[in-house]
Amino acid sequence: MIKRIELRNFRSFGSIVIDFTGKKGAMLDHAFIYGENGSGKTNIIESVAFLCASVRTFENAGRPAIDPEYVDADGMLDIMRGMMEARDTPLSMIRRIDTAALRETMIGADDGMGVTYVLDIDGRDAEYMMEFGPDGRIVHEKLSYTLTDRIGRYFEVTARYSEDGEIRVTGADAKVGRDLIRDPAYRREILRMIAMHWGRHTLLSILAAEYSSKNAEYMESAVRPEMARIIGSIRGMAVYSPDPAVRIPPEGGFDFAQGSIPAEEEPSLDLYAGAARRYTIRLYSNVMGVFYDREVRGGVCRYRLMIQKKMHGEVRDIPIDCESSGIRKMIAMLPYFLACAEGRAVLFDEIDCEVHEKMIGDFIAGFLRGTHGQIVATTHYASLLKGIPPSNAFVIRMDMQGYKDVSCFSSIARTGKNHNNADRYLNGVFDGIPFQRTVDVPQIAEAFREGMV
Repeated sequence: MIKRIELRNFRSFGSIVIDFTGKKGAMLDHAFIYGENGSGKTNIIESVAFLCASVRTFENAGRPAIDPEYVDADGMLDIMRGMMEARDTPLSMIRRIDTAALRETMIGADDGMGVTYVLDIDGRDAEYMMEFGPDGRIVHEKLSYTLTDRIGRYFEVTARYSEDGEIRVTGADAKVGRDLIRDPAYRREILRMIAMHWGRHTLLSILAAEYSSKNAEYMESAVRPEMARIIGSIRGMAVYSPDPAVRIPPEGGFDFAQGSIPAEEEPSLDLYAGAARRYTIRLYSNVMGVFYDREVRGGVCRYRLMIQKKMHGEVRDIPIDCESSGIRKMIAMLPYFLACAEGRAVLFDEIDCEVHEKMIGDFIAGFLRGTHGQIVATTHYASLLKGIPPSNAFVIRMDMQGYKDVSCFSSIARTGKNHNNADRYLNGVFDGIPFQRTVDVPQIAEAFREGMV
């Protein structure tokens, strides 16, 4: 769960702190972020996607981009074509940390980028920091968490550049706590891996890959058990974005709309269909049910969700890809909502985009009453403020020089039980809304026709 994010030269943020804590420093289980277009709401969400991607690079480096075992020939071509047409490689598939860092660094920043995350792990703070040079290469990484009853350094690695510009890391540059890695032989192995791989990968990503590839009992005896919980907390996060390149799907998540799975998993589609049915019939008055159209061929089951909907007096079966953008989005977000309900931290960028304001408002109000995780979302819908405490509503404020801060509503102006914070926000009490002069489009069109623009 996320308590605080500190960003330096990240996208449009020169220096900013986003604090998701309430009274007495307790973590907020939900936070909704407002701000005018272009203020940086998406950048906050992407900063967490960057964290999630950073722990996957070492595993990604040793994997093929596409696992042919899970798609047939036609599916392979479709995926490859989509990847070639994509604007960027998806963050979740990035194979080097410097590749990811370069795409996130503020344009024109001469001193590189820095990110710090404070996470709530079992009620205690874990602080993880990464700093990068102007070329995207990581120059400093540090993780601190509880040692017995106090906060202590788990590890810290600092870059040392050689004359040829390459990163050289030795045992003296990598401070790995003996309380963290208890097995001396394994500690030597980790230091060797740091010397070989750190710079293209973080130590956290190296350790995450070790947990995935090695025997769990061995790792539990060789490494402090809290390390597994820190990595598990980060790997358990999910990020939904309208931009597929930014999305970090839930671990073990299932695409409810359409896709391919191994043939032996085909019976599980009945379970997913049941979940999708309960979800959609409560959201849409004319939906009567859902099922999966499926085909098993060559060891692969290809599936597509079908919506049973009342249309012109009859119940008709509508393929999900023929449905409205709003229905497709709500289906796409379902695995993320399920992950949050199970206790994970999930972030949504533009949670309201393409969805009716009343629907998303009513859905969120009900969802917040039953979830066990943390939800952080960006939105423009002011009506959501009627059901969100002012301490859980945040706004990005920006001055004329482009300097920004992120504050909760209750810290900006006095908020009482009888205040209509939706109207107050739209009236500019909390800032973060666009104020513009009248745009005379006919006059612009006339000047354009006459070549005088």
